[in-house]
Amino acid sequence: MAKILLVEDKDVTTNLLARILKDEGYDVITACDGPSALAVAKTHPFDLILTDWQFEGSPMDGCELTRQFKAAPETRTVPVVMISASGKHVQMSALAAGCDGFIAKPMRMHELLQKIRQQLDRAAVQE
Repeated sequence: MAKILLVEDKDVTTNLLARILKDEGYDVITACDGPSALAVAKTHPFDLILTDWQFEGSPMDGCELTRQFKAAPETRTVPVVMISASGKHVQMSALAAGCDGFIAKPMRMHELLQKIRQQLDRAAVQE
């Protein structure tokens, strides 16, 4: 069972995504912002990180979080997929920061699940 770190600051979105991912058979651990996600990642290995672009009230956004994950030896190879309601400029920034995938909000769940499976499959092949 793949383990996913879900980083999202909105409780409604966190609960919905966590439930859907768990129903799909994934083990899900959540964090509400970048610093919390970095702390959790130090104690739990993950197969994929799903992060929002912005965290209300936090100085760290999803792009900075991605850069820190990609710089750390323990999370460098973990695929990061960003979700955002913002436009193309955020997608370009996310990819430049090292994100492996991007999903625009409002998202279609089948597209999100397909992107997650693709990234997990790609990571498995690279190992």
